[in-house]
Amino acid sequence: MASTYLSRSVSSNGNRQKFTISLWVKKSEINSGTTKYLFTQGSDSNNNFAMYFDGTNTFGVWDYGSGYNGRLATNRIFRDVNSWYHIVVRVDTTLATAGDRMRLYVNGVQETSFSTSTNFSQNFNTHVNQSGNAVRLGYYTTGSGY
Repeated sequence: MASTYLSRSVSSNGNRQKFTISLWVKKSEINSGTTKYLFTQGSDSNNNFAMYFDGTNTFGVWDYGSGYNGRLATNRIFRDVNSWYHIVVRVDTTLATAGDRMRLYVNGVQETSFSTSTNFSQNFNTHVNQSGNAVRLGYYTTGSGY
């Protein structure tokens, strides 16, 4: 994986409870034990929102502070290195139904089978759109740090 990435610092708070992140991704290799982060936003590795393919080729998204504030990890395995994936994460922590507060879609189909699912508490403020937190695309793999 290249050591370059895109980064932008957020200069003022935006909506931290409602947002959508949409990415087109083409895997260049089948992961073997290394997590590949596609999108991160946070102040450090212990306070961030992340979207990633893990070392077992499943897809995950989390918001982490002093534990997982919200987290989804698919049962589905992503090994196709010839096709593009359109990945959409929709977050709305203001919703009354806990399971609706974070949704994950791949190629227009909602993912519903998760090995891990932790719901955001209602009206939770995520690390996304938080002033001072850097947005990073393609930032790092496991072990290279923040």
